[in-house]
Amino acid sequence: MSDKSIYNSEPVNDSRTMLNALRGNDENAKCDALQRLYASLTKHAAQRLGAKRNRVDVMPESIVQSVIVREVAGGGLNRVNDDQHLEARLKKAINNKVIDRGRKHKPSEFPVNDAGRAYDPTGYGPGPSTRLVNHEELFEQAQKMQAFRAACMAGPISDTQRRFVELSIFEEKSVDEIAVICGTSVSTIKVRLSEARRKLVEHLLQPLRAEVDGMAWAILDATLIQRKHNERAAATLGVNETEIRRVLKYVANAWLVDRYGNESITVFTRLLGNRKR
Repeated sequence: MSDKSIYNSEPVNDSRTMLNALRGNDENAKCDALQRLYASLTKHAAQRLGAKRNRVDVMPESIVQSVIVREVAGGGLNRVNDDQHLEARLKKAINNKVIDRGRKHKPSEFPVNDAGRAYDPTGYGPGPSTRLVNHEELFEQAQKMQAFRAACMAGPISDTQRRFVELSIFEEKSVDEIAVICGTSVSTIKVRLSEARRKLVEHLLQPLRAEVDGMAWAILDATLIQRKHNERAAATLGVNETEIRRVLKYVANAWLVDRYGNESITVFTRLLGNRKR
């Protein structure tokens, strides 16, 4: 879809007030703005999805929640000039998310609920949570993502690495794009990002260390900080892979979601990168 067709679509609300409300300090005004923005974008997402919207991983509500939380927490509001620009940016993000989930996820095998939609009662996952949140909760999720971003940016890395992380992890730009933006070679970016990943993952997980036992932390250290694949970590620690998966899901994932919200799992996974087999 072109920029022109997006801009000519039905506006979210009065362009004089929406963006100001989201940028302001009035919590009620923010929630009201989010509610109206959410309604309009959900309609757009449903139209883009068509018949696929009954799948758990591509429900319009799930996609819109993910996009709004990421944009509000990720500094997206600072990159737009008015409501029309904001709407266009969010609709583009929704369009990309629809394409991305269509590529990555197979149709859900979960049972169908009374509303005719499949649901996953346990999954954290990168987006396909089907419990619809109210707009106060949506705002809270955005605040948690802001806290996650702040914690990540406060990690023990250089300013250059911090800039690369911001572009790669939070703005999802490729190393080629970063090279153009920063005037740096691709090889240098890859090396600096690799160095930063371990430092930031360890930095983010440090508060969890005091809350878990020795073996659980050893598993987290091996799989997330040293970035070993589950099979390799299990062999190193002398435990089975079932225990590795249990700790990752019920300790690491649960802690991240509780502290930083559902969307943090997606960003943390991107920060972690590919683990070593």
